[in-house]
Amino acid sequence: MSGFAGKLEKTLGLALDILFTLMLVFCAAAAISVFAMRESAFGMRLGVVQSESMAASDIHKGDVVFILCADEYDVGDVVVFYRASGKDYKQPFEDVDVSKNQIWVHQIISSKTDELGRDAYLTKGTSNAYNDGYFVPKDFVLGKAVRLPAFVGTIINFAASVRGIILLVILPCAVMIVYLVWELIMILTGRTEEPQT
Repeated sequence: MSGFAGKLEKTLGLALDILFTLMLVFCAAAAISVFAMRESAFGMRLGVVQSESMAASDIHKGDVVFILCADEYDVGDVVVFYRASGKDYKQPFEDVDVSKNQIWVHQIISSKTDELGRDAYLTKGTSNAYNDGYFVPKDFVLGKAVRLPAFVGTIINFAASVRGIILLVILPCAVMIVYLVWELIMILTGRTEEPQT
C-alpha cells in the first residue's frame, strides 16, 4: 500500500506543479490582456470590442483585436484610437490626458492634414448610419485592428467572468493550498520518504 501511496503522492505533486505553472501563465496572460489595451506589453496591445458598431465588418462585441502599429493608415483601414472631443483633437497629443478616454475600433472613411500638419482620419463604425464627427489625428491612433479568432474572445470573456475566476483561479488555488498544508503536516509530523532499495 505504501508503494501505491508514494506513487499517488508523486503523481499528485506533479499534477499540482503543472496546475501551478498553468495558473501562472493564465495570470500573466490575464494581466497582459487587461494592461495591454492601455499600454504596450512586450510590444503587444490587445483590445476587446465593446459595441456592435463594426458588426457589418464581422467585428462583434466581445471580439478580441490585436493592435498592430503602423506608420501609415489608409481609407478602409480599421483602426483603434482614443476617442476625444473635437477640442482635444486640435491640441498636441502630449497636451491631452487620454487616460480616461474611451478607446474605439472604427474604419477610416476619409483623411486630411489638420491645422497642426498631422495626418487626421474621419472614422465611422461600419454598422453606424453616421460618421464619428471628428477627424482623429494620427498620434491619437494606437494602430490597425486585426481581429483574432473568436475562441480567443470567448476565453478572455470567460476568464473575466465570476465563473471563470472561480474555476481558473480560486478553485486551483484552494486545491494547491490544501495540498501544501497537507505536505507541511507530513513534514512536521516527521514523516519522511522511505529509502528506495
